[in-house]
Amino acid sequence: MSIYGSKEIKLLVEFQKLTSQGQLNWQLIDPPHGLVNATNDFIPNCYSTSYEGKTFIVYSRRYQNYSEDFDQMYFDERVEIAMIDFSGRILWEYSDRTPALYDLYSIVKRHDSGIDDIFSKL
Repeated sequence: MSIYGSKEIKLLVEFQKLTSQGQLNWQLIDPPHGLVNATNDFIPNCYSTSYEGKTFIVYSRRYQNYSEDFDQMYFDERVEIAMIDFSGRILWEYSDRTPALYDLYSIVKRHDSGIDDIFSKL
């Protein structure tokens, strides 16, 4: 096993590195229909990139969850990554709550926002 653990984590770390170095560019897109159809989930940000000829998206999903302890509904959020085809169908997805996935989403969101350009001019 590698120092990164699973192959999924290794891919996420590679995406972090390439994105931070400006070698992997992400674009803010509307989420594919497969993520939002027949669900009440809300996806505020969805970013897309191409890697090794495949299209990947990373996004934040907000949804209602139920707490048995308090017998009530509450809002929750998780970050997910998926590989999609040309029609936006999900071919593979990963949603484990790992620091590597949340770090990737944070890097992509910050990089895409252009906030670092503003900070550098201060």
